[in-house]
Amino acid sequence: MLFLFSCEEKKIIALNTESIQKEALSLRNKGIENYNAQNFNTAFYDFNKSKKLFEVLKDSANIGYILIQISMIQQVNGDYYGSKETVTEALSYVKKRASTVLI
Repeated sequence: MLFLFSCEEKKIIALNTESIQKEALSLRNKGIENYNAQNFNTAFYDFNKSKKLFEVLKDSANIGYILIQISMIQQVNGDYYGSKETVTEALSYVKKRASTVLI
């Protein structure tokens, strides 16, 4: 009986990365527009949805950028601890380059 279940064919789901990327970029750009218009709640929502899509794509540069934008919105709203946590999360997406450090 166990043998029958272990031989079950696994289905592979192919993601349409192009459409996901277009949606993620659109949401990111809407978030930027709303941030510049000081619609911080809407910008936060747009950035958060965009971040989830970029996580599917494993796009660390955009995830890091979005997390920094979200942390700035948190600061504007007085959530300083949340802002600190979000920036700390963003650091894991930023590559450290010792050669760019000025002494």
